[in-house]
Amino acid sequence: MAAADFPDGHFKLPLVINTEGQPLDPITTDYKADTLKRFLDYKTNRPERHAIRNLLGVLAFRGGNRVEEAKSYFRKILNEDPGNLNAKANIDYVDIPAMSAEEYVTSGAGIAASNLGPDVSSETEKKKQGRRYAEQAFAFIYENYHETVTHERYSTAIKLYNMAMDLAGNLVDDKEKDDWHLGIGLASMKILKSRSTKQVGAKENLQITVRNNHAVINSASADSDMKSEAYCRIGLVSAEATRRKIRVGQVPQDLVQFIQDPKRCFEKALELAVDYPSRASIYTRLASFSYRDHDFNGAIDYLNKSIDLDGSKHNFHAYSTRADMLLKQFKYEQKTAERHRRGPPPNRDHLLKAKDDLEFILKEHVSPWDFINLAEVYYLLAKTSTSRASLIEYNEKALETCSKVEACQDGADNPNCHKVKGMCLCVKGEHRQAIESFKRGMDCEQKTDRPCGNAQLLVSEYTHLS
Repeated sequence: MAAADFPDGHFKLPLVINTEGQPLDPITTDYKADTLKRFLDYKTNRPERHAIRNLLGVLAFRGGNRVEEAKSYFRKILNEDPGNLNAKANIDYVDIPAMSAEEYVTSGAGIAASNLGPDVSSETEKKKQGRRYAEQAFAFIYENYHETVTHERYSTAIKLYNMAMDLAGNLVDDKEKDDWHLGIGLASMKILKSRSTKQVGAKENLQITVRNNHAVINSASADSDMKSEAYCRIGLVSAEATRRKIRVGQVPQDLVQFIQDPKRCFEKALELAVDYPSRASIYTRLASFSYRDHDFNGAIDYLNKSIDLDGSKHNFHAYSTRADMLLKQFKYEQKTAERHRRGPPPNRDHLLKAKDDLEFILKEHVSPWDFINLAEVYYLLAKTSTSRASLIEYNEKALETCSKVEACQDGADNPNCHKVKGMCLCVKGEHRQAIESFKRGMDCEQKTDRPCGNAQLLVSEYTHLS
């Protein structure tokens, strides 16, 4: 798509984000801002620092009308890159209340809000516009809204990055192109892993992900951590392709062994990773492969290594993954015990450890998925309690957590939420309410094409009324 074909007037402020996703919880908003600041430390000498500061400034302005903080980010950009179009428009935008109508028209914000096409009369202007689009693309990937079903913001990011490439890809230096390739690779990976992506679209985004991350791997100007990140993403999409039986198609010869065995991608990424947070993230990914091979203890060992390297909230994925595996392991042991009757009982300590992990991370990073897992952990602790008081306490905690799921982003559309809620209501003897919860869960299953057992539980619940 050429730059002139894109509806430029859609962006009334260069970093205005499409808000079709659900606004994040304030806790997670703070987490994302902190993560961007941490990312900025790593990107201090990379061109992408301007995109990060522009977004941090917008978040500061929108998150609490922190005008001076926002302007400090924009000024820092303009000190280093006086022609930065986003920073010019953003700094003027926060000053709009103090502007006259005439001043607004000629300000960066006024020009950005107009429907005038970009100035591409010279190579200098093409570079400015290309950077403008790339920074907007970055914002669409990392902004403050959340969507778990659709992927419109990632599709928009790819369009913007492609516009940047078409306009200025041959004008900017290799470092800047590396950042753009990583951005495209991340957005296409997110689309591929979205539940709503059909097979045809999945194959296309698989190829886009591999192509752009391969460009980073072979770039002389990309640093080791960037190459490590690129290998990780190729590993993730290769594993997804295997799971969904998607043919990768023709790939560069030097990637064949990695595509065929995604675990090698993470092992290679571990060799290249320099800082502890990067290594911690890779150990979390390796844990998923061990668990997929039914090596629960090996997976937990990887996760423990990850958390030992980075025990902060920024490594929430390791805590979340460990809790998820502990919960699944308990349920597996429970089913095995029920099947054999004489086998050992499930290890309740798995639930208690999962509870601790989830309670810790949900203070720092809120997500519907972690809330749902915590609700189920509470429910299972209630069902395995040896005292009536403990049963009631855990069951009430599970119900309270289900309410938090429904209030968090698009958690109300998750069928597992209504399944757990229905089971808790059944424990309380509130069978009619449980029936309604299971019915709602069935509706969500149809919308999301994710069956999770609400229908079977609904049938069982009707027997309690007969």
